[in-house]
Amino acid sequence: MKYKVRITIVCTIVIAGIFFWQNNAQAPRSDNLATLKIGASLLTVELARTPDEHASGLMYRETLAEDSGMLFLFPESRKQIFWNKNTLMSLDVIWARNKKIIGISKLQTMANGFQTIASPEPVDSVLEVNLGWAERHGIKIGDALEW
Repeated sequence: MKYKVRITIVCTIVIAGIFFWQNNAQAPRSDNLATLKIGASLLTVELARTPDEHASGLMYRETLAEDSGMLFLFPESRKQIFWNKNTLMSLDVIWARNKKIIGISKLQTMANGFQTIASPEPVDSVLEVNLGWAERHGIKIGDALEW
């Protein structure tokens, strides 16, 4: 009887831990959010500043609110390569240098096969948003980013 109680307690703790991890893995921290303006559009973006944040990005996220995204900030301009490892949603990837858009790429979900994309030139920031967001909002090369 004690064995069954112990097993039940351990299973409950493991399930609760998995649930907690999944919910926290998908929810951005409020202290890591900023408002980004591109043209007339406003976005709430999660900031990715550290190498660990850059590496994990939007991995394992199943959804992204329409006017939200992730802004990757790099300490210096250089050619960047992004991939879709563990990416569960397709994305627009907006490449920028000195707060000006220099390119827009598409990054498909991992379900469509492994993909890498590279910035057209050195960049110091990269914005990931839902696939098609840039077109729906009339975003184009040369537009300014303000945050």
